[in-house]
Amino acid sequence: MNNFFIISETASYLNERISGCIITEVFSQEKNKLMILLVNENRSAELSLEFSTENSFNYLVLRESFSKAAKNYANLFPEITGMKILSVGLLNNDRLIKFNLNNGFIIVFSFFTIKSNCFLLKNDNTIYAFKESEKYKGVKAENLFPQIKKTPSTVTGKEQVIEYLKSRYRKYGYEIIQEVIYKMGLNENELLNDILKENIENSFRIIDNELKNPVFMLYKDSETFIPALINLSNKKYSVEMKFNDVNELITECIKLHYKTRKINDLKSKLLGKHELKLIEINKKIRNLNLQLNHCQDAERMKISGDLIFQNLDKIIKGDVMKEFINEKGDMYIIKLKPELSPAENAQLYFEKFKKQKLSVKLLNERIHKAEDEKQLLEKEIHEIKNEKNIKQLMKEEKQADKIEKDETSVFRKFILSDKYEVWIGKDSRTNDLLTTRFTLPHEIWFHVRGASGSHTVLKGVGKNDDVPKEFITKAASLAAYYSKARNASSVPVAYCEKKYVRKKKGFKQGSVIMEREKVIFVKPSLPEES
Repeated sequence: MNNFFIISETASYLNERISGCIITEVFSQEKNKLMILLVNENRSAELSLEFSTENSFNYLVLRESFSKAAKNYANLFPEITGMKILSVGLLNNDRLIKFNLNNGFIIVFSFFTIKSNCFLLKNDNTIYAFKESEKYKGVKAENLFPQIKKTPSTVTGKEQVIEYLKSRYRKYGYEIIQEVIYKMGLNENELLNDILKENIENSFRIIDNELKNPVFMLYKDSETFIPALINLSNKKYSVEMKFNDVNELITECIKLHYKTRKINDLKSKLLGKHELKLIEINKKIRNLNLQLNHCQDAERMKISGDLIFQNLDKIIKGDVMKEFINEKGDMYIIKLKPELSPAENAQLYFEKFKKQKLSVKLLNERIHKAEDEKQLLEKEIHEIKNEKNIKQLMKEEKQADKIEKDETSVFRKFILSDKYEVWIGKDSRTNDLLTTRFTLPHEIWFHVRGASGSHTVLKGVGKNDDVPKEFITKAASLAAYYSKARNASSVPVAYCEKKYVRKKKGFKQGSVIMEREKVIFVKPSLPEES
């Protein structure tokens, strides 16, 4: 949006539309966005100007109306409230739009990608800047906006076409340079000569004539939207829309820019979640296959039991190992439990055979189910990357989030900061639910030492995060508060990452064991804001 000709056309458009308007307010309520509210001379109509200094997407657009937030905004440039805009034009014939106001004030909008900014000047001295105001205060206009003396390009005989075009015709922008290359059938890397130079200059003279009577076109190149003031013949661009003026063109570009950004943010969010799920499912499949490999010797268990039964007379209670040869001549070394009789050892191997045979069947079923889940995830990841069914996927994601949110309403929740929350179980069931289903491996788990209490988790902890001690202390104080030790003056609270909290088979609801725990002594309390 910082193409010189679009900026020039914007200045002409605004000169016609807002010259004579009165500034009623200048403020910012979003990062990198400046708003100027206007009324026409007879105060019968309200208008607003929106200026964006966002990197690679800076623009100045006129809107018919604007809703100002009730709070969280910053008033700017109070000196020019009530002043009239006398005229609008370019400064130094460059990518600078200048508003001339009464009483010697001027506003300058800079569209240079790195230095995009808005300046308020009086008598050629800077009073304020929208960004880094202190840095520019008092700087003279001639130093802030120096005129660049352009020297004509000289042909060395070794200069490539693309180098010549970029150095001499940079202000036309990438698309128009590519249009000239396309129309002339040029090879970007061929060396420039006098004939090529003359033909190129003739092509740009034609474009200059077209720009005197601009059209307002929006093209699309893959996923990129391209505003243009001339008709582009390059086949790689497809025509999207045509507009009545440059302001309509800019407005549509803004709309599409934020729509595309929203979709990209959505894609990023969905991809992140799906790729984490894919990592987990791959891990699950690996573990199941390891278990399966471990169970693949089920047949060996049966052979061992058969060999023991066939050789009961050769085994005595107390033996720990025996060697046998089957009818095929294969040797088997069989371990025995000395406390069991030979028949009991044989029965033990038969029981292992039955368990492992059943385990193989169950593991194969679980692997098959996990592979199906993986295939579905990979399909959805492909669809997200190609923006297929993305709205449906987002709808499903929102429903899943809602269900999860509803499920977590059973916990006590305390917000400690923008990043950290504490979740606390209310009884053995919710303690179990919190620990086993709603705590990530790297989040921090708390429990009071020597007294019964609620499972407590510090949420929002990222992997390898160095959590400030104040949040450890606050979470520990909450764990102590929701325990039988609430009335004590100092309570020992153990904590560790959740991955070191284990629930053994057969443990009752809410019962776990901790490893690698640390202990902190705290006073039981609720956060101040609670």
